[in-house]
Amino acid sequence: MRKKLLYSAIIVFILIKGASTLMIDINMPNATILKTAIKKGKLSGKRYILCKEAWVTGYDWILIRNEMGIRTKKYCNIIGPTPFDDFALKYEFRLGRNTFIFYVEEKNTYYSEELGQNVTEYVATGWDILYPVQHDEYFYEFWNKSRFITEDDVVKETN
Repeated sequence: MRKKLLYSAIIVFILIKGASTLMIDINMPNATILKTAIKKGKLSGKRYILCKEAWVTGYDWILIRNEMGIRTKKYCNIIGPTPFDDFALKYEFRLGRNTFIFYVEEKNTYYSEELGQNVTEYVATGWDILYPVQHDEYFYEFWNKSRFITEDDVVKETN
């Protein structure tokens, strides 16, 4: 009897979560859309790397999938357009630990006297955000899209 009740509760939870996710995907966010997330399947044939923001000295990014598609965990720097150059993203958004796509033109490796180690640097021609977009706020996810960076994710300027 207990197992039946547990299984029923799990099924109801899955149905409610699935329905709410479907409703969220149908509704458009109230805020202006600044960038639409890209699904990994749409990247075939493109030269790209996947990175997350690094919170360490000397590096801006942690490479999680290199240009050959191999999973890795190496620190690197990106030269060229980045999300933080284009938008002043809120701290809460940055806590979401989103995965960013960088379209690479070239890769450079050099020895850094300051860090005392080899540094990998990518020259990027552009960037996107990988689906799903994490906002680090459950209620934000519940009411808004996980497919977009919106104006609600950006620090508003005060004069």
